[in-house]
Amino acid sequence: MRPKRGNPTIQIPPLYYNPVDHAGWIYIMANKPNGIIYIGQTTDLKRRIFEHKQGKIPGFSQQHGCHTLVYFEGFPKITESIERETTMKGWHRKWKIRRILETNLTWRDLSTEICAISD
Repeated sequence: MRPKRGNPTIQIPPLYYNPVDHAGWIYIMANKPNGIIYIGQTTDLKRRIFEHKQGKIPGFSQQHGCHTLVYFEGFPKITESIERETTMKGWHRKWKIRRILETNLTWRDLSTEICAISD
């Protein structure tokens, strides 16, 4: 973990994709930098991102064109990812944006990096 700038007590997990080490995932999709964001949770990050990009997930993310993966975080237990998703959905928008910027300053699409890794 790397320390957060300005506050050494808060740790930010590195972006690390390894499906063997993680049973649950939370992720943030966006329609553009600083645009509409969607927070979700899954057990299969690659599959879920593919579904978002294909528009197969009806609802908020489909309606607003949230097809860019801008943040993800893995957890050893699915219950931990569910709890984290619930917590993050309760955050103020400013906090969510800050979390994205701490690991992905340019809002690049991280799905290209994840999809390039074979399971």
